[in-house]
Amino acid sequence: SCGLAVLRILSCALNQIPCTTERICIEHDTLIFSASGSTTSTTHHESDSKNCPLLRRAKKLGLTNDGEFFDMGDLARLVNECLGLDVMLLESNRWKSLVQDCIDKGYLCIFAYDRDRNTHLPVFRSGLSAHYALCLGYARAANNNDTKVAAIAIHGVSPHPLIADIDDFYASSDQLRTAKYQTSTKEMLLARRLLILGKRR
Repeated sequence: SCGLAVLRILSCALNQIPCTTERICIEHDTLIFSASGSTTSTTHHESDSKNCPLLRRAKKLGLTNDGEFFDMGDLARLVNECLGLDVMLLESNRWKSLVQDCIDKGYLCIFAYDRDRNTHLPVFRSGLSAHYALCLGYARAANNNDTKVAAIAIHGVSPHPLIADIDDFYASSDQLRTAKYQTSTKEMLLARRLLILGKRR
């Protein structure tokens, strides 16, 4: 699943994630879940998805049956427990400024959106192609009059970085509130949510 794929990418890159203690201003956002990480994680990367310790742990905790995460809060709990990272799950309508603030201060972000099956870019499909992406950075135009900001993300379906306007990712995520397609009895709780990840010094 894309959720586990993102976590496996994270688990492989734990040593490359910068340590940070800088605070993120969230006074205009809704805090859904937060937890402090530990200095040691309880699992490690394995390439065989059938024997993936992340999937085994997620099943044991009752967070998923098949590796799909319809509630980003479940993904946050798994990241915190198995990878030892600080996590903060927010619902926000100011992705452009929040993502830039997080990246500038050494954090990473996970978000959900509907992806195009061919280009993997954000589209509107009412949750039919709901997908997770891990945002590693952003880019701005050299022209100061251009206010567009592109998110640079990876997502497990392709080895190549995914680059798209943050506003497009947000719009695609926002329409997940109207998701009509579910393969689970769990409610789809993904829209407008950012999972912020950090590592203690």
